[in-house]
Amino acid sequence: MRLQSIAKELPSRDLLIPCLEIAKSNDPTNSEMSYWLGVHLLQGDMNDPSDERWNEICYGVDVLRDSTLLNPADARAHYHHGMAISARHKYAMRTQRAHLLPPADEAANSMINAFEMAIRLERKCAGVGCKNCI
Repeated sequence: MRLQSIAKELPSRDLLIPCLEIAKSNDPTNSEMSYWLGVHLLQGDMNDPSDERWNEICYGVDVLRDSTLLNPADARAHYHHGMAISARHKYAMRTQRAHLLPPADEAANSMINAFEMAIRLERKCAGVGCKNCI
């Protein structure tokens, strides 16, 4: 957990992402590591058409999915997983990579399921007085 705290204080993505990757590999069952790594992977330049950026986005989708599997009750992770699927689709369409996307119905179902789960979880939390603020 300490590496996560250190990573969040680093001044650039170039330093932050490798630190979060180390933290994730050191504690692979901690959903927070996957969550924060996925969020930061997606915060890069969406106008960068490079293969490196495409790989970051795809990896971000994967680690956010992992976060939802490690902690199914985390509404934030479900919400950001849905947003990551959407971002991957938009990026692929802009950079001529549509052929690399999963089938449209599979991607749409994954995105809808992620958002619906986030909403269900947030409603449950709100019903007992806590919120994830998504």
